[in-house]
Amino acid sequence: MLETKPENGAVPTSSSRNRYANKRMLIICGAVAAVIVLVVVLRVLSTVQA
Repeated sequence: MLETKPENGAVPTSSSRNRYANKRMLIICGAVAAVIVLVVVLRVLSTVQA
């Protein structure tokens, strides 16, 4: 196993495409986390009001 190898499935020749995919994954993960936080906050607010 090579220690300098990035994540599995990463090809050195398409580093720009990998960077774009990583940024897109970050945005998607951030959006999912924001939705989860919103749902939790709304759930807590509804339980506090009720």
